[in-house]
Amino acid sequence: FDTQPQPRGAVWQQEDGKLKFSGYVTFWLVLCAIYLGNILLSFAVTLLVYRFRDFYFEILGQFEEMAYMEEYLRQLLSIIEAEPIRLIVVGVLVAVQFGCVIWFLVSKRKLAFYILTVAAVLLSVLQLILGGGLTALIYLLGPFTAWLLLRGSWRLLR
Repeated sequence: FDTQPQPRGAVWQQEDGKLKFSGYVTFWLVLCAIYLGNILLSFAVTLLVYRFRDFYFEILGQFEEMAYMEEYLRQLLSIIEAEPIRLIVVGVLVAVQFGCVIWFLVSKRKLAFYILTVAAVLLSVLQLILGGGLTALIYLLGPFTAWLLLRGSWRLLR
């Protein structure tokens, strides 16, 4: 008779010594990576628009029906010009979070999770100071939920 397979936790070690995440942990971390990647892409597009703003204003100025878009673009660019350091810091912290989620998915190292959590806390504090509100809590949701999912199997991580 075959023995029944033992139920696995959030993390388990294969015979060859490699650590594996269960499906729900992997799903959550991939979801976090997609969310953070989307934010990074938004930052990149915003910087691209800022870099070629004259071109965009020229194009938008040719069409009367796009006048409202030109006003939106001016408002966006005024925010970038008013607070460039804040946007750079937020962009760097989001990039660090994104990199650490990928690193944690691949390596299963606690250090990646710790750096991810520190970046999330710093980003949340920055958002709270500058009036971010709910956005500040969203940055903490990823690491906190991952920790809740992994807390029973934490000792297995490297």
